[in-house]
Amino acid sequence: MKYYLHLLRHMLPEWREAYINYKNLKNLLLPFKKHLSNQQTSKNETLFLEFIPSEKHYFLEINDIFIEALKAEILKFAKFAELQIFQSYHQWSNLLSNMETHEKMKKIHKNNEKQQIMMDVFHQFYSKLHYLKKFMDLNSQILGRILKKYHFNTSLFQDQINYRLLDKVKLLKSIKFIDLSMKLSKLIDEFIKIYMRSFYTKKNKKTANKVLQTITQEKQISHKEVYFFCFLAGFSFVLCMFILFLAIDGHFEEQTSFFNHVFPIYRGASFIVLYIFLLAWNVYGWNRFNINYRRIFKFNHHYSTLGQILKRGMFFWVVLLLTFIWYVLIESDLGSFSQYIDFLQKKYIALIIWFVLIGYMLFPSKKYCNGQGRLYVFRLLQRIVCLSFFHVDFIMNWATDQIVSFVTPLKDLEYTFCYFIEYSFSGKNSLVTADVCSEKTIYIGFVASSLPLFFRMVQCLRMTSQNWSQKEYYYDILNFFKYFSSLLVAIFSFMSGTTSQSTIFFQIWIFFAVISTLYSYSWDIKMDWGLLKTKNLLREKLLYDTKYYYFAIIINFIFRCSWVMTISNGVNPFGMQKEVFNFVFGFIEMFRRAIWNFMRVEKEYIFNTDLYKLYEDMRLPYPLEIDVKKQNRLSQLVENIKNEPDCSTFATKRKNEEESLKETIDETYYLSSNGVEEESLRIEFEVMQERTMDLSLRSSLLVRKHSSQMKESKKI
Repeated sequence: MKYYLHLLRHMLPEWREAYINYKNLKNLLLPFKKHLSNQQTSKNETLFLEFIPSEKHYFLEINDIFIEALKAEILKFAKFAELQIFQSYHQWSNLLSNMETHEKMKKIHKNNEKQQIMMDVFHQFYSKLHYLKKFMDLNSQILGRILKKYHFNTSLFQDQINYRLLDKVKLLKSIKFIDLSMKLSKLIDEFIKIYMRSFYTKKNKKTANKVLQTITQEKQISHKEVYFFCFLAGFSFVLCMFILFLAIDGHFEEQTSFFNHVFPIYRGASFIVLYIFLLAWNVYGWNRFNINYRRIFKFNHHYSTLGQILKRGMFFWVVLLLTFIWYVLIESDLGSFSQYIDFLQKKYIALIIWFVLIGYMLFPSKKYCNGQGRLYVFRLLQRIVCLSFFHVDFIMNWATDQIVSFVTPLKDLEYTFCYFIEYSFSGKNSLVTADVCSEKTIYIGFVASSLPLFFRMVQCLRMTSQNWSQKEYYYDILNFFKYFSSLLVAIFSFMSGTTSQSTIFFQIWIFFAVISTLYSYSWDIKMDWGLLKTKNLLREKLLYDTKYYYFAIIINFIFRCSWVMTISNGVNPFGMQKEVFNFVFGFIEMFRRAIWNFMRVEKEYIFNTDLYKLYEDMRLPYPLEIDVKKQNRLSQLVENIKNEPDCSTFATKRKNEEESLKETIDETYYLSSNGVEEESLRIEFEVMQERTMDLSLRSSLLVRKHSSQMKESKKI
């Protein structure tokens, strides 16, 4: 079981079904293992098989099923690897053609942007080759492990078992692995040679090797990150205890003005820090259940590990606590100690945390402070604002939905700027300034809640246009009306708080709030999470434990009701204090969004897994130049290969698989862009998948039948 967990950690999640099924093959050996353990514990060392012929027939039949299943697993792996190598050679030919065009254009005019795009495409292709090599190495390891178990567990049956079939399977394994490994190694060597010649000089070969190593090297949590996080966590715990003691000692009782003008400043910053911690929670869950979120969000090798995210969030949290305690101690009358720490005016102390957060985001460096990550966020925001009318993808939809949950932090950010500008330049006292800024907050809140909803509506309309040919536009239109109902909630709540006819608009707001809540909740469960497709209200493929889905379904309904309050500015039906009201419902919305992230990314990952899509298609900087004569010659070659007897059976089993163990395919076959052979390999892979499932079912039925017979014999 430990080895199986080791395999799960090292498998490529999108290709999990293409791996040799170690667990299934191991289960086929269980009857041999049980019999071997019984013989070892028995005092009588005579073979049980000699006395019960039916037992001998049973074990021989299990052995035949195992050999057949092992052969099918090898062919399944080989067909999938062959399909990937086929695509790799085809992409490599396109990449070389584009590289020749780039070299010609570089002699005429040097374009650094095209050069960088070309290098990125090479890095992307090398990542694919690395994944493919990792896939083949792990399958080779699985085969060696299962064959070792087979020889050990069948040691008592050496006289009865015919090993000729096993020898043929081993020959099949060696031929397939050697053939595919040679083709892949040849492609990798050619890639490295051309990559170094095109982008680096002879003196910079070490730099090129380091770059390629960085691309393929998986990031690990360093000891420095662990120490830094633990130190800040312990320090923040001490600060929290100190704040608790201040509250017990009564330092907050006389500071009622604190909730009127300073609390919103800390509240908005605390929500941003909370969101960082919740993102770390999401990353932990995705890593825990082997969900390749980096592929879904199109991260390159510049991404933050779980330790880096936690360290970042903990640093901001400690700064927030320190400034909060600093403000409280100055506000309290502690005599000379208050004068000693009052070297900065208290009105600027609360601004420190926002200065740190904004300074971090705007820090002018790609190397420090997660420069690549910040650049990714800025580009994503630019795409949301500028490209929502032209092209929409999953990342833009996901990011815009995240912004919808940031209504309260955005209102608090506007309040912070308003408060300090008015307080510093108008000459008004803090209470008057707070009242002025609070009146403005309702307008900013309306804009903050309406703009993301507007962009999501635009994106839905754009998705309708993109999916029109696929006849899937119906769902995008329904999604448009979902966000439109949410926008009506924001509009009528704003009118209820700013107009004289507040009662009428409040009643209309209640009507649309109920509709929007039920609409959004049902859309979350059915469409965004892909549930309600089976009898147990879930779906066929589940990556998390079942209990998590039921918990998410229940808690999402409760949190969806509170979500309406976050986009409803000017409405407070519970009579709570305004600042506390915004804090409670903003806090709940952050947790709802984190739970939604778990389920939404999982559903997108399952969609990619069904397509075996591990990486994005390469976007070449130059259009491909197709040689018509060469294309016709290669197409004719593929057609000839297709008509040969060995390659004519796509969806049916081959009658003479044992005789035709080695398949020789011309290298020009991989350079063809014709999709016939690619479809052939894909179909044969699917056939092998079905074959392994049938053998597994056959084995389980045989074991059940044998166990029932053994129980009946014991009764007799």
